Amino acid sequence: MSAWRIGPEVVRGEAYRQGIGRILRGIRFTELEAPDCRLAAQRTAWLSGGTAVWNHLHDNRSELVINGPADPRWTPRQRTLLLAVDELYRDRYLSDDTWAALDLTPPQRVDLCFLVGVYTAIALLANSFDRDLDQPAEVVPLRAGRTTEHPRWLLPETPRLPNPGPGEAGAVYRWFSSVIGALNGGGSVDGVAMFGRSPVTFTTLLPFVARAGAVRLARDLSELVTLRATWNAGSQYHRGHHGRAAEFAGLSPAEIDRVAAGPEDSGWSEDQRLVLCAVDDLQIYRRVGDDTWKRLTVRFTTWQIHDILVIVANYETLCMALNSFGIRFEENAWRGGLLTPLWAALRARGRRAAHGRGMVSVGRRIDADPARRRGGIGGHGPG
Repeated sequence: MSAWRIGPEVVRGEAYRQGIGRILRGIRFTELEAPDCRLAAQRTAWLSGGTAVWNHLHDNRSELVINGPADPRWTPRQRTLLLAVDELYRDRYLSDDTWAALDLTPPQRVDLCFLVGVYTAIALLANSFDRDLDQPAEVVPLRAGRTTEHPRWLLPETPRLPNPGPGEAGAVYRWFSSVIGALNGGGSVDGVAMFGRSPVTFTTLLPFVARAGAVRLARDLSELVTLRATWNAGSQYHRGHHGRAAEFAGLSPAEIDRVAAGPEDSGWSEDQRLVLCAVDDLQIYRRVGDDTWKRLTVRFTTWQIHDILVIVANYETLCMALNSFGIRFEENAWRGGLLTPLWAALRARGRRAAHGRGMVSVGRRIDADPARRRGGIGGHGPG
């Protein structure tokens, strides 16, 4: 089985330390044909300002890639593939028309979503740590007019594919989906089963997903980063999972609802506002802006800043796939199942932590305790 891999020369340098470079080099795309992988990677690199990837893949077709799907020299199939890349990059979602027009099998669609996400992630890291950009990324404005009451999630009306049968996904993923559902009360985890259609790609992507959970930020800050990143990406799935994870981590219901308002809301502490600014920079400009970067370096270590980038990059990748396949949050997740007493205990602990921070005046403790800023309890919770 042939596989498309990320060239080692494009994931070198400061941005890819802490094992991230090794993890990215290990990802393999085995279902999508190599010419399609190359074209999707080239277009994503151009859109995201990924200079190293663009230089690595530069060829006599690069002018057409820059012009995008509007160039008449593309075949109809290539044009549709480029439209899909542009939608995934810009919207974190494939429209109904593009989904219907794609000449790809379900496993190949899994690969395409993850490939665009991973190459976007590479650009987020490199663009932020490399302060002299050769190629600026295309600006992706955040969608306006969304509120907690009217979130306008990026989801088709129904899931676009049924859950895979025994012959369509690896047995390990079907088993894992059932076990997690039994433990957390949510039933089968549809995303795990769906992405198991491309088992090699999903398996090699999992270390990157896991790395986003092994962070040095305090848990409430890491969940705040996740909530904002997945809100910006229109992910109903992660709003559900990480809304509950944030409760476990000590964020109050008011703080969780306030995520939709962004960093401009007056209720945030200084550190909370700063990490939210970093998230928005990454999702609009595909890099942390110079002013935000300077302020981050005063309050956080280099590796904590790196962790913020890794969290956002990870959830950009996952949201592109979850949104496009129409995967919904399991409403009873983290409320019942075999571990019901554990979830209740975690919620109670989270409420106590939120109350304690409130007693110190709306999260000021986050700012006041340097040891907390430099570590605290790592990890990311469910989802």
